[in-house]
Amino acid sequence: MKEMKLKESDPFFHCKANYEATKRSGVYGAGVANIIDAGKEMKDIFINKYPIADSVRDYRANLRGQRGALQGKTLEKNLSDTPYEI
Repeated sequence: MKEMKLKESDPFFHCKANYEATKRSGVYGAGVANIIDAGKEMKDIFINKYPIADSVRDYRANLRGQRGALQGKTLEKNLSDTPYEI
C-alpha cells in the first residue's frame, strides 16, 4: 500500500480480503481468515509495535467483509451501506 501511495486504505483491503475468503468458502473461509488475521495482528502488535487501535480497526473491517459476504451483498454494496469509518 505504501508503494501504491494509498493513504488509509488498510481497512479496505482487510474488508475485501475477508469478503472474498467468505464468499468463496462460506463460514469455513471466514474461520480460516480469522486465524490468519489473528496471527497478523499479533505480529503487528508485538513485533512491529503498531498501536492496538490499528488492530481493532482492522478487525472491524474484517468482520464487515465477512458479514457482507454471508448476507449475499456485493462488495460494492457492502462498502457503500454506511460511511467507511471504523
